[in-house]
Amino acid sequence: AVALKVKINKAYCPPGWDLNRELVLLNLPDGPDIEFGLDTISYRLLPEQFYCKGDVFLLPTRGEGYGLTIAEAMSCGLPVIVTGFGWQTDFVVYKENGLLVDYKLEPVSFYLIYEECQWATPDISDLRKKMRWAFDNKEKIRKMGETAREKAVNEMDWKYSGIKAVEEMDKL
Repeated sequence: AVALKVKINKAYCPPGWDLNRELVLLNLPDGPDIEFGLDTISYRLLPEQFYCKGDVFLLPTRGEGYGLTIAEAMSCGLPVIVTGFGWQTDFVVYKENGLLVDYKLEPVSFYLIYEECQWATPDISDLRKKMRWAFDNKEKIRKMGETAREKAVNEMDWKYSGIKAVEEMDKL
């Protein structure tokens, strides 16, 4: 059975955002079960209650600074399907530990704090293709998850991040 579990952090939704209105606008066809979660999950319970409940972690984000949820999912052994823009491109290696979704850079239109900034708008058609590929290639996805976990455990801790930050500062 296929299901999509969507976790929404309302802190990042624009003013006046309403899930029911968004669902009407999406006009989703009948198909796999989709569950929307708006409740806060304690970080201690995230692996058990969210990450370990699936086969793949999706984050078609507009932009990430560090991408903590991506790193957390990978540390739980999940391959990731994420936008090919932002910090995650430093550690998500295409078809090794995840899939990168195509995007188009666009100006931010409704957050004043991001005035004159651009963010990535993920290509929904490409996202669908990557999700279908993951569904059709379960054994490859499982191996990608193992590789994702190894990468997260061995290279995505504070020590590694500090070393990378110092290397980048030295370049300046």
